[in-house]
Amino acid sequence: MPRNRQRKTIKPYSHEDVINAITRYKDEPISLRDLSDETHVPKSTLQEWIKNSDPDRRFGAGRPTVIPKQMEEYLVSAMEFLGESGWPLEPRDIAQIIKSYLDETQEHTRFKDNLPGYDWLGLFKQRWKHRLSIRSTEYVTIAHAKGLTENVLDGFFSMLSTLLDGKDVKDRPSRFYNLDETGMSLDPKARKAFYHRGTKNAQYLVPTD
Repeated sequence: MPRNRQRKTIKPYSHEDVINAITRYKDEPISLRDLSDETHVPKSTLQEWIKNSDPDRRFGAGRPTVIPKQMEEYLVSAMEFLGESGWPLEPRDIAQIIKSYLDETQEHTRFKDNLPGYDWLGLFKQRWKHRLSIRSTEYVTIAHAKGLTENVLDGFFSMLSTLLDGKDVKDRPSRFYNLDETGMSLDPKARKAFYHRGTKNAQYLVPTD
């Protein structure tokens, strides 16, 4: 399970505060610890900015992602496409894809054996929550998916109309009861997978039994 982090309360500081602190450190004989106490800019932040003095550096960028942002965007686009096609990726699939990428590029990360854990997956979902959602899958066999043709649908509604006429309930709506399937899983073994946010039917195509 993901760790329950307790966020520390840190007095806010601005980009100007950081620049002024760095300038003062270069001009005055003051330690980083004392400078941090006076300016409320964390010592680690001051150290990082002194080490990397790039004038175009973006303030508040935070720790870089494990894979480049563009690669994450490609991955998310592929996840959306596969979800719409009925072949959604599960969290463990994403972790394996990231591991394969890191192994191939020989990147050194903080992950054990280059395999992301629950913490990384949680942050990944948070970064892309505007495009992805994780849903319980609805299994649909490939045979059923291919068999759902216009003729099949027409035949079903024709049979339904005949049945309603035969039972004399076609114009008696009080005899109908609606079963809302929201929140009711038809398959207790259903898994959770990623889909494009807003997807109505989270279908997962499976081979015919």
